[in-house]
Amino acid sequence: MTKPKTMDQLTAIEITARLAEIDAEQRAFDARDFDAELGEAMRQGANVDALEEQHLQAERVARRLRVERQALESALPEAKRREGGVELASVEAEFDALTERATKVKAEILEGWQTVQESLTRWGEVQKEADDLARRVVRIGNDSGITSVPKQVGKFRSAAIGKACSSMGDALYRIDYASSSQGMGLKPVGLTLD
Repeated sequence: MTKPKTMDQLTAIEITARLAEIDAEQRAFDARDFDAELGEAMRQGANVDALEEQHLQAERVARRLRVERQALESALPEAKRREGGVELASVEAEFDALTERATKVKAEILEGWQTVQESLTRWGEVQKEADDLARRVVRIGNDSGITSVPKQVGKFRSAAIGKACSSMGDALYRIDYASSSQGMGLKPVGLTLD
């Protein structure tokens, strides 16, 4: 036979379930009219002593339930704290694993960002060279009197690059600012990886 749990060993769910059971038993006790039962027993000539013994037993049970309710209600906050501590430890372990992943992703982003920066620098150099060629075309046209150029010469435009830069800015905003946490009392603080 297993030993029953002490109140310190009960979970918050078990305590809440037992409180609900006590409520049901208390309502059943409160619904009884002991005087009416005793009067009916007297009218019918039943064993009044046995009925009074049943009433005393029911009152002892009701008293025991009231005391148990008080004990359970005082144990419930501690059970919630105990379970919350276990759950927080689990969250902390998950966060530690997530920190490792975040560090790896950060390295990938920085490596990719370095490549993007180098490409943007080269794009800027190409633009400068194209601008210089466009100026030369204007100068040649002015010097030689040529009014039309067989090819279009000038800065390059790329809506795709503009859109990519814009979406990078949007993504950075969403990551840094839009993912704030709303909490009651407890606010997570983040972890700086630099």
